Amino acid sequence: MMRRIPRIAVLMAVLTAMVGVQTAQAEVPITNDSDATSSTVRVLNNYRSAVRVFLEDAEGNIHLLGRVARRGLQTFEIPENLVQEGGYVEIKAYPVGLLSGVLISDGPNPGVKTSTIALVPGRIIDFWLEHDLASSTVSIG
Repeated sequence: MMRRIPRIAVLMAVLTAMVGVQTAQAEVPITNDSDATSSTVRVLNNYRSAVRVFLEDAEGNIHLLGRVARRGLQTFEIPENLVQEGGYVEIKAYPVGLLSGVLISDGPNPGVKTSTIALVPGRIIDFWLEHDLASSTVSIG
């Protein structure tokens, strides 16, 4: 029988991992934001199933960033050519389900998206998906 991991335990594990990452980054030479040529999206998925994360550029082109497992944390690099072009994007996440080994969409339009975000080199976008997708949040650094 499987036990459910309390939400606080998952949050503590994520925070512990982030502290370890910050400690490791402290040993890396510091670069100016002006030296950065890419931007990243970090997705913490508290939704009940895995999600696929997409980026939609200003022209309406869709770029698949990747998949984040249920209760997973994943970091994606935004394609460098999009960052260099500048402009604006929206980050979108759509849940996926598993039915007899086939991935299916979780309803007619079950996803969630951010507001429009300006792309600049060195930008970090944190997208926190909640059990109720409408309660998801985004922070931009």
